Amino acid sequence: MLRILLGALLVARAAAADPVQIPIWPADAPVPGEGSFVCGPEQAVTRQYTNLTDRIIHNVTRPTLWPYLVTNGTGAAVLIAPGGGYSIMNWDDEGVRIAKRFNLMGVSAFVLKYRVPLRPDAPGFPYASVPLMDAQRAMGVVRSRASDFGVDPHQVGFMGFSAGGHLTAHISTTWENRLYPPVDAADEESARPDFSLLIYPWKLLEGNNRSATALSADLVVNASHPPAFIAQNMDDNTAFPEGSLLYARALVTSHAPPANVALYPRGGHGFGLCSELNTDSTRAFEQCCDWPNAAQRFLQDHGFAPGLPTKVEICNATYEYVTPVEPGRR
Repeated sequence: MLRILLGALLVARAAAADPVQIPIWPADAPVPGEGSFVCGPEQAVTRQYTNLTDRIIHNVTRPTLWPYLVTNGTGAAVLIAPGGGYSIMNWDDEGVRIAKRFNLMGVSAFVLKYRVPLRPDAPGFPYASVPLMDAQRAMGVVRSRASDFGVDPHQVGFMGFSAGGHLTAHISTTWENRLYPPVDAADEESARPDFSLLIYPWKLLEGNNRSATALSADLVVNASHPPAFIAQNMDDNTAFPEGSLLYARALVTSHAPPANVALYPRGGHGFGLCSELNTDSTRAFEQCCDWPNAAQRFLQDHGFAPGLPTKVEICNATYEYVTPVEPGRR
């Protein structure tokens, strides 16, 4: 009983700290791509770990953004798409806690509550077209209200985990043409992310086949792809590392900015900020838990996070190199 009460208290505290949600579609108009799809009421189901509580969100029909804003950075912001197989959303472990971690880097964040479960794709539309509509619209909403949020509209990126990683790849390759008719001025803004972070991205390979030698036909990488960071474990049997490697290769061959790829030997799938790994004393820390530090360096190198300079001036000083002493001589 005490454990149940403690869990309820933690959930209440988490909910009390949640920001005001920002609807991405007008309340007085139908949401594009919804059609006649019907699902149950939205609900958040909690799961309790030793020292934290996670919320799993089900049945989203009205997408929103949850803002986590800072003023100590470069003005950069990132939209975060939690994973969950396009069926549910791992809201805290791959959303809220990620936003707060990026706040520590000096980057504002918006956690995107996109529509789940997956709606049927209309004929001629790509796989997971409805979440892509939500992602495209969300990018426009953030840019159109950049002055309200205190962010730079030219420094807005997108990142995601697992299915959210697929969504990140999708919007990074399919941003030019929106999949829905324009709604308002927000849709006049570009949907192209200024940077992308794909964390154990799912379904990158054709047919989601691990032995495939090509990316999914929906993911057409070209030179307009934004700078990308990819984090992946080699023992991931859900989101195959071969997909991440092939995606990174496609960036090179298409003359897009080459990706920063962080490959780790183990840690499986869905490690987030390693909250679950840390509950197992035999696997208290894996190398993959370092990925936020690698991501921060990536953002710093591109000028999206404060810290390291984006350019290093070549020192003009004359260097003196000691001539090696030949054997037997002094």
